Amino acid sequence: MNLLQHFKAFIKQENLFSTKDRLLLAVSGGIDSAVLCELCQQGGYDFMIAHCNFQLRGAESERDEAFVRAMAKRYNKTVLVKRFETDSYAAQHKVSVQVAARELRYAWFGELVGSPESVVNSQNTELNTDASRLAPHASRSALALALALALALGSWATG
Repeated sequence: MNLLQHFKAFIKQENLFSTKDRLLLAVSGGIDSAVLCELCQQGGYDFMIAHCNFQLRGAESERDEAFVRAMAKRYNKTVLVKRFETDSYAAQHKVSVQVAARELRYAWFGELVGSPESVVNSQNTELNTDASRLAPHASRSALALALALALALGSWATG
């Protein structure tokens, strides 16, 4: 079985989502989210891409955004990009930059997925309610990605 077959089998086994669902993939521009995007594309899943630009790394943040936009164009997928004033938010709310980025990201994803007029649809009604129900699915998706990466890197363990 190849990587894509393992990926699809794991998604089906864990009942994560189906080809009938419309997914929102959070794509940072890093290798993990790029691999997830590629596997979803090859697997025939319907998805949109969401990218958070926290504007924390100067030109590197701009390159990540450009990479994600190019990937969406290559796949002919909708891309949603939100630029955050992360440093300002962190100072205003007296939290670390890491906490600020997490709060901003979760709030935006909640808006995208949790609203009644959401552009993201799923047979799994939990994804159409609110952001608090997104986290378990995000964790499952991360697990699916970890499996996919383990397979890709040859570190799949049996038994």
